[in-house]
Amino acid sequence: MTILDRIAAVVGDEIILDSEVDRLMAVGFNPRHPGETERQHRDRVLEELITDLVRERQLRRTAGLPPDPKEVDAGSRGGGACAEERGESFDSVLRGRM
Repeated sequence: MTILDRIAAVVGDEIILDSEVDRLMAVGFNPRHPGETERQHRDRVLEELITDLVRERQLRRTAGLPPDPKEVDAGSRGGGACAEERGESFDSVLRGRM
């Protein structure tokens, strides 16, 4: 059995591989601080990756999902006319949703 890669961390359903941490370290994504050991640098890069994933998940959750392209297209062709264009008052639309 040959190990191809190792899992460095799991954040929700996202996996961070050792190779991803190695790659970011190699390109100088987060340069090594003076006096920082290789292990400390690696841990810091991994911690920043985890923080980025957690922030991204939170933004997705709080910002909502992007609109469905089909809905946007239908709205631009008149399929998504507003209540006023359909001859309905705002109050009647609100009553219909309650």
